[in-house]
Amino acid sequence: MGMSDAEVFDAMAGALQERGLATTEQVAADRAVQPFNTSTETAVKTVDTTNLPADEVDPAMAQIDQEVFAGPASPDGYRFIAPPNGINRDVVQEQATAQAFHEIGLPVSISQQANRLYFDALQSPPTAEQLESSRQQAHVQLTRQFGDDTPKIIATAQAEFARMVAKAPHLKELADVSGLGNNPMLIASLYHNAIAKGRGPK
Repeated sequence: MGMSDAEVFDAMAGALQERGLATTEQVAADRAVQPFNTSTETAVKTVDTTNLPADEVDPAMAQIDQEVFAGPASPDGYRFIAPPNGINRDVVQEQATAQAFHEIGLPVSISQQANRLYFDALQSPPTAEQLESSRQQAHVQLTRQFGDDTPKIIATAQAEFARMVAKAPHLKELADVSGLGNNPMLIASLYHNAIAKGRGPK
């Protein structure tokens, strides 16, 4: 039997929290907007990866990665939230985006988080100065987490993003305008997605 949407979200959130990539507050906020029924709380297994190098995968964490970083069976498995007032919904663009997400096997939970963060940014577009500041802050946060492995984490995440852009070129402009390319949690999520799919750094 496969994991439910709630179990997938909680397992992924647990994995990211254990790696220092998400706070309890971030997870709670993200869980609150998920479409699944949250009436039943699920337990999240914890795995100590405190001193684990980024390119050395713990077997227990690898098993979690394979399960929680699994994408849907088809592009139809992705669901996009309605855009904010004043922004027209582009169904063709959504279909292309779903194809791009499916190309790298992106988990639905990560796609929903990116979707929400993008629309949040649209309501208050960042300035050039804010984009540069967020880029610097993201690098500091990633360096704090991954240390000397940070360049590999960023390069791997960029390669995953490039795979999506090849399917949906509009994603590059959306990431540039919104600043999502500077979001450390999304960068780390793309990295872990690559690891789970066997596309990590050699």
